Amino acid sequence: MLRAETRFTFHNVGQGLFYSGEIEFNDDKRFLFIYDCGSESKNAIEKAINDFSKETKKKEIDMLVISHFHNDHISGLNYLLNKYNIKIAIIPYFHPLLRLLIAILNQNQESWYYEFLANPVSYLLSREVERVIMIVGDSPDENNPNEENLPRRPDNLSDNDLVNIVLKEIDDKTKKEIVSNENLGGLNNKIKIYSHKGYITLKDYITLLEVWLFKFFNYESNKQLLDSLEKCLNENISNFSPNKVSEIIRNIEKYKGKIKKCYEYIKKQFLLKDFNNTSLVMMHTPINHDTLKVKGVFYLICPFPIFFSSNLVDYFCEEFLYLHREFYYRCKDIINRTCKYICSAQALTGDIDLNYDYGSFKKHFSYFQEKLLICQIPHHGSYKNWNKDFVEDFKIPIHVASAGKFNKYGHPSKKVFEDIIKNYSIPIIVDENKWFTLKAEITWSGRDDRAGFR
Repeated sequence: MLRAETRFTFHNVGQGLFYSGEIEFNDDKRFLFIYDCGSESKNAIEKAINDFSKETKKKEIDMLVISHFHNDHISGLNYLLNKYNIKIAIIPYFHPLLRLLIAILNQNQESWYYEFLANPVSYLLSREVERVIMIVGDSPDENNPNEENLPRRPDNLSDNDLVNIVLKEIDDKTKKEIVSNENLGGLNNKIKIYSHKGYITLKDYITLLEVWLFKFFNYESNKQLLDSLEKCLNENISNFSPNKVSEIIRNIEKYKGKIKKCYEYIKKQFLLKDFNNTSLVMMHTPINHDTLKVKGVFYLICPFPIFFSSNLVDYFCEEFLYLHREFYYRCKDIINRTCKYICSAQALTGDIDLNYDYGSFKKHFSYFQEKLLICQIPHHGSYKNWNKDFVEDFKIPIHVASAGKFNKYGHPSKKVFEDIIKNYSIPIIVDENKWFTLKAEITWSGRDDRAGFR
């Protein structure tokens, strides 16, 4: 029997997001990954990284995923890179013109932030990240992974590899455009560009069994928006060209008035308040093979009760066991209420707008419907990014909003929480003081001769 001890945490960073996952196998090998690492509070994110470092006692992060480039989601990146070696960094592809607008929307930040926006790949490689993967938005993936057909011993993996990348290559024309836009000068083994179609799997070190699945999604770029933006910039900045964007970002103060003018023009023309719809979503789950079935025992850990609805507390209070300042909750009952079978998948949504093209989002992640246990509520619980069809379609028991305790945006929205509660799900807030952790013991049991165990 294969067993894994897992720990997944939404850290207490306030208005931002810092999520970590740790999967430890029988042989004491650990896979450590992070999704976003930022906050509007420098003290909050650095304290959270320090606490995380003390807990993990590991100097390598196997996989870092960045949802998008707003400062409140990556403000801790430079600090994190000072403490850890990163084996794989996965980022969404943002056209340089969009990064220019992101720079104007995130002014007065530290210099490293603008270096990152100027050329994310070069920045990450200069910080000794071993590999960078850019994921380009695409149409929804019609071919969702079939657990019964996932390879047990992938031929293309060496014993030292952790992950098997089964993402689709983008077409040559798009690849050449990106290489030119990013001044990459060509691709090598350290830089890969993929569509979001496909997935990444994690293997167990000893059996080489594929045990964990990661699937990604981001919306396709709006070419009409990019064309209109480039036209406006050409009209307002002399001798402008996309190849000069990196230089302009590094000198953002000099150009901010003209860029702001184009941003206002684009916002009015396309009815956009920001560009959160380009966030890279990641869902992950243990893999349930045809002959090896997944079982899990789950515990939720928080510092203290954090529901704002007294009715919700009354409804669930009998399920909780309070112990000092922590409470533990066995998920068996809520899973049985909302899932057809054991569900242990998690959805990390960044700041994605679920109203932009929800149909594509739903189709792409159809494999995860009724498998999700926990979801990060998009954009800190913003109502404008929320779509109540999401909670109804995916039937997720637990929803987590990461937001500042006294933030000026009104996050999370009470309307979002009302939608969640009406669907018999639990909404939870993490802020500067409150964190949320899911601990689980996952076992794969049954007979699989090719995996080398029973």
